[in-house]
Amino acid sequence: MGAIVGIVFPIFALIGLGYLGRRVGLLTGDAAAALSGYVYYFSLPALLYVKVAEVPVAEFFSGNLIFAYSGGILTATLLIWAVGRLRGMERRTIGMFILNATFGNVGYMGVPFNAVAFGERGIPVVALTIVLTLTITTLLSVTLGLAVMEGGGSNVGGWRGLITSLLPRRFLSNPILLSIAVGVLASLFAIRLPEPVQRFLGLLADTAGPVALFAIGTFLHATPVLKGFREVTVLAGVKLVALPLLTIAWFYWLPVERVPFAIAVLQSAMPVAATNFIFSQQFGVAVEVTAAGIVVSTVLSLLTLSILLFLLL
Repeated sequence: MGAIVGIVFPIFALIGLGYLGRRVGLLTGDAAAALSGYVYYFSLPALLYVKVAEVPVAEFFSGNLIFAYSGGILTATLLIWAVGRLRGMERRTIGMFILNATFGNVGYMGVPFNAVAFGERGIPVVALTIVLTLTITTLLSVTLGLAVMEGGGSNVGGWRGLITSLLPRRFLSNPILLSIAVGVLASLFAIRLPEPVQRFLGLLADTAGPVALFAIGTFLHATPVLKGFREVTVLAGVKLVALPLLTIAWFYWLPVERVPFAIAVLQSAMPVAATNFIFSQQFGVAVEVTAAGIVVSTVLSLLTLSILLFLLL
């Protein structure tokens, strides 16, 4: 529990700093929008490119780990899509829920958490599992979530809208999808950018998480955290409980060794990613629920991750 608190504390400290900035009048009401614009168009594309490009494509075709971990995300996505259609929900709302329910804080919280928990159990295996789960989460969750939101119009629509949202024209108009696509190509052809460019992208990428967390704090100053309590509760339950259970079910069908299995399950159980707030602001959908969901799921993850870690160690 002490290790988890140590990892979570900086997250809340950054959110609190943004809140304090608004509270004492150092920042204006437009701060959250300006910060989210920076993350969405600059630092987050750099982060996604760097993370995807650094993983050799060959690693995605080795073992059950990839398929089982991906299976959990895909199953959750399909279930959310089906429920959304049955309830007649707006397309963008469905897409945002998919993002929130499947795209967890696997980087800024998942990496240090699993490194501390499993660092002494074989560094190559631990490192590879962490990087693969981070990359798969990015590729699937972000691509599918944005594809649903970009599918055209405000209606739920059908598979045609989902497919057309993945066409080249959509990639070229969306900095997030474009950065993922370019990262995949860089990995596929082993493209290495000049060192100064790599350092520049690394510096830019490192700001994505902290700035997103700070932006959440500035936004929460004027937003009741308990607004949309029912939606936030459902979101936290799906992200922290349902997705890990789906992941475990897939691993029972496609088993792997104990340590990769444990890391993958814990990665699936990470709270809602802070960068999802940036997506919600840019698309203008479920902003309050997403901001509150990040805060609530992170608090509750202190308990759920502790239980999972106890069961998996």
